[in-house]
Amino acid sequence: DELDARIESVLRRVSSELGGASERYVDPYLCIDLTARRVMAQDDPVKLSPTEFHLLSCLVRKRGRVVSPQEAIDAAWGRGNPTTHGKLLSLYIGYLRRKIERDPQEPQYIHTRYGAGYWFGGPSDREPA
Repeated sequence: DELDARIESVLRRVSSELGGASERYVDPYLCIDLTARRVMAQDDPVKLSPTEFHLLSCLVRKRGRVVSPQEAIDAAWGRGNPTTHGKLLSLYIGYLRRKIERDPQEPQYIHTRYGAGYWFGGPSDREPA
């Protein structure tokens, strides 16, 4: 399992450096397959609403980079949707954390960069600059 996780980490890093968007995230606890629209946490399926899935997809595809609140809103609810705002985004980030994090109060996957937005990264990933 550890070797698989290390290989997956190297492949993600190389893909990121080459500018490729990742369609999968896998570690011993969490598996996200965006193409198959499947999320597993500790080998249990995670049911996400369409909005939650769009938001998670945006964060995973931009893994290791900060996603602005407006970019996340556009991904989850559609570009130029006047009915959405930051409070709704915060609410849905909370929903995702409760569904995929081991401890939503100490998130290891969906992180907040105060004043800038959110970023997705695994427990061994470094915070983006």
